[in-house]
Amino acid sequence: MVEISKNSLGNISGDNNVVIQIIDSKGNEIKENLESMLERISGRSIKKIKLLERKIDKLKKKNVKSKKKFKSQANEILALKTELEHKKELLKTKQQREAEVLQNINGLDLREIEIDYAKAYEFFIQGKPSEALSLLNRAKLIHKRKKIEKEQKEEIQAWQLRLTLLENSTKSKQDELDECYAILAKIEPSFSNLIAAANHFLKTKSLKKAQFYCEGATKKIKYANELASTLNQLGILQTESKHYRKARLNFIESIKIYEHLVSKSPNTFEPYLAVVYSHLGHYYSVRGKNNKAKKVLERAIEIQEKLLQQKKDEESKYSLAITLISLGNVETDLNNMEESKAAFKKALDLMRKIDKKSNGLYLPDIALICHNYAHALVQRTNDFDKALLLINESIRIRKNLEKLMPRQYSPLLATSIHVKNKILEFQESSESVVRQHQMLMNLGRKMQSWFPL
Repeated sequence: MVEISKNSLGNISGDNNVVIQIIDSKGNEIKENLESMLERISGRSIKKIKLLERKIDKLKKKNVKSKKKFKSQANEILALKTELEHKKELLKTKQQREAEVLQNINGLDLREIEIDYAKAYEFFIQGKPSEALSLLNRAKLIHKRKKIEKEQKEEIQAWQLRLTLLENSTKSKQDELDECYAILAKIEPSFSNLIAAANHFLKTKSLKKAQFYCEGATKKIKYANELASTLNQLGILQTESKHYRKARLNFIESIKIYEHLVSKSPNTFEPYLAVVYSHLGHYYSVRGKNNKAKKVLERAIEIQEKLLQQKKDEESKYSLAITLISLGNVETDLNNMEESKAAFKKALDLMRKIDKKSNGLYLPDIALICHNYAHALVQRTNDFDKALLLINESIRIRKNLEKLMPRQYSPLLATSIHVKNKILEFQESSESVVRQHQMLMNLGRKMQSWFPL
């Protein structure tokens, strides 16, 4: 086992006074200073440097004895000095690399690995590179590399399958999903895995983690659609983080890219374009710019309804339902209650149809629609009986979800309970008191959009 007694964080080099403890493949314990060990490993390079130094010294002495400065000897000394500096730089780099090799095998017990590799490590540490190299047979190493790659591929596939099963289960726990996304992003840091992790942690309001994975995804972008997708994710993240100017610019840039892609391949990219329009509409709604929000959301709905007519698939229904939630919120703020109720009702009908085939997978979305619909009725109407039915359904669903995902659903459940309490309060109050409360609620919502925290 190789143990480095210095904290292994950061670089180490031969200049550090670091003690190496080695337990070799036979169980023998060796303790040695790192600098001495690196000198032994780099022995040949050091010999060459010393030889050059001796040559330079001889030429200098010869020049002094002759009492004349010969140009040819001066040039030779200069050339040798240049070569000496170059070799010293190479040695420094080499020793740094060798120190890092020792650092990387820190904690590795040589008795627990294959005999050939353990012996090769020992030869390396002893400064016998030729003997070490002879044991590291190229064909054998390539075979081992292929075996490791196969195992890694199988591990990635296993985690991907686990994630799929968890995503399609109504009994999945928050920490299990978090773990899957984090591990997949680590062992296979592809664009798709990183952006999926960013999206997941955005949904769970873990904004720092979402930011981390979003930034990772930006480094993996190869294609225009990947750039557009990342800009959209950044826009959502920045809206949540209240970096509104950046969010708007990212949404608009994403839309430009998708519109260009749609002109070439509409069937492929129109669904994505509609989703970004939907997110931009939500952004305008958060900012209190409801007329702009309505216009953008109607554009998204126009595309989504056309796609639904063509495909009639679950994904098209889901995307349309999500956009209708945002439209319902905007119509409420504009006091267009008939349009608001129509949007929420259609969203709820679509989501219930999808959920029937999914064994409860879309219950969180149903809870969201019920909550927003009930809240709209409380804000603008006296239809408290309908609002109470809706909010009770939202609370029932969120209570069950909270048991599995408390971090995500505890605050959502609290907001639904608050709305229910407000409904019960309004049912017991006079019409004039209700109107007064509603005016204050709507004013508070407007002020929140004017002066965001």
